[in-house]
Amino acid sequence: MPPVLRGEKVTLRAPRDEDLDFAMRFANDEELRGWLRFWRPTTVDEERAWIRNAQRSDEPQWFIEHEGRPVGAIGLTSWDRVSRVAELGVGILDGEGLGQGHGGRGRGLGTEAIRLALSHGFAEMGLQRVMLHVYADNPAARLYERLGFRVEGRMRRQSWKRGAYRDQLVMGILAEEWRA
Repeated sequence: MPPVLRGEKVTLRAPRDEDLDFAMRFANDEELRGWLRFWRPTTVDEERAWIRNAQRSDEPQWFIEHEGRPVGAIGLTSWDRVSRVAELGVGILDGEGLGQGHGGRGRGLGTEAIRLALSHGFAEMGLQRVMLHVYADNPAARLYERLGFRVEGRMRRQSWKRGAYRDQLVMGILAEEWRA
């Protein structure tokens, strides 16, 4: 199970069994799914299995908690222990279904969560590189660049999302770039 990581605004913690309702809202949010690589809604059984697998995995997967409530998810997966590389995945729900004032987008919560996860990845996991995939027209691509990620490649017309083919960027950051 991954360690709990605390920042000023967010806490990263392992998914719990009682998070099933949030996990269902997260995985089945159409707006969020339009930016992530999820391609279809998931079932209760699939989400329950994801939570159990996340709890057992040595690849850190966290829920992003703000003011005691989950607002998103982040993880360092596809961990190659020989090459010391992992893939960052992150998603934040807006306020829909979370209650007034509890949405996470546009409040710096994702930025802080990414910083916590990267610090853990480079310092504790010994990673030398973290990479991610992001659709080229996703506003989050600019956030990743501000955090030090560099565009390493563009996969043209990689995915059919939101009614059109979308280019996907491969971005990465090295340990020495993170420390700089």
